[in-house]
Amino acid sequence: MGCLRLFLAVCVVSGHAGPLFGLTLPSSNSAVLLFFIISGFYMTLICTGKYAHDRAGVTLFYENRLLRLFPGYLLVLALSVLFPLIFVGGDFPGYSAIENSFDGAGLPAQFLCIVSNLTMVCSDAALFINLGPSNGQFVPLGAAGAPAASGPLAHSFLCVPQIWTVGVELLFYITAPFVVHHFRLVMVLLSASLLLRLGLANCGFEYEPWGYRFLPSLYWFFMTGAALCHGYMAWRAKDRGFLNPANLALIGLALIAMALMDIFSNGYVLASRYLLYALPVPFIFHFTRNLHWDRMIGDLSYPVYINHVLVFQASVYFLDMSLFDRGVVITFLSVALAGFMVFLIEHPVDRYRQRLARGRGAAA
Repeated sequence: MGCLRLFLAVCVVSGHAGPLFGLTLPSSNSAVLLFFIISGFYMTLICTGKYAHDRAGVTLFYENRLLRLFPGYLLVLALSVLFPLIFVGGDFPGYSAIENSFDGAGLPAQFLCIVSNLTMVCSDAALFINLGPSNGQFVPLGAAGAPAASGPLAHSFLCVPQIWTVGVELLFYITAPFVVHHFRLVMVLLSASLLLRLGLANCGFEYEPWGYRFLPSLYWFFMTGAALCHGYMAWRAKDRGFLNPANLALIGLALIAMALMDIFSNGYVLASRYLLYALPVPFIFHFTRNLHWDRMIGDLSYPVYINHVLVFQASVYFLDMSLFDRGVVITFLSVALAGFMVFLIEHPVDRYRQRLARGRGAAA
């Protein structure tokens, strides 16, 4: 599974930087959505197998997720802030425009920007609000008197702009310990998210940002991974009662919801296609679960994802990219920096997480 995760991260890099050796990889959008499915699978696996289903287990789960996400992110955030200021004196692509817009923002808007950058919380919401030029406050995208072009999108104030996906993941993590244990609840939420997405699409909210960045209509990706994990665990346990009439009825409901979305939502995101993409996930996990080298490769995926925009910007600024295959250069440098991040940050933090988990009777 680790190789797959790194491949998906490289797909995102290629989507932003360009093809690799002339090869066009799967789209960055598809890679992100498949990440959500894999996240649902993994979180279900660890919530049901490694954490007690009580307050202490939920607390430990939250602590471990925060320790997994934040140390590397805070390093990239610091570099993203300091690099334009120290090395290029603020003369960085887009930096001056963001600085001027931020200076014109009111105190509540500035506070929201700072909180989103420091915590990643609400980073996904930044795609749904604009800075109103008349009052310096953030207003909902498309609200009366605030058309989309009225001011810069709040997302432009994120120093690590791709973290909106991590903001979505954080919201999923908040709910995961309370929903992923129960297969029937998973299937109900999966179907509800699909039907909500269908409803939004038919009301004109199919495309950006509602069709791709709105958690309620993305939740079915996480739940698809969770459902596959329940099936995988039932298969491992040889639980023949798993396919009982009630479970089969809920699976049928989810498949009908997927078919309806494919038929009536103009195919912006074909649910059946992503289901086909997702089906191999349990098998890939099963055959790679004990491969240490595969896990080490997978450890690079998150650092590559969070550092590649900074690497891209710095490379474009310092290098004459016309002399290079830009996609290859950005990917190589992103993976190299990710290796340093894993060695210097991820592994020490992971050892701490393991000690923390063992001290409370769980595995990280």
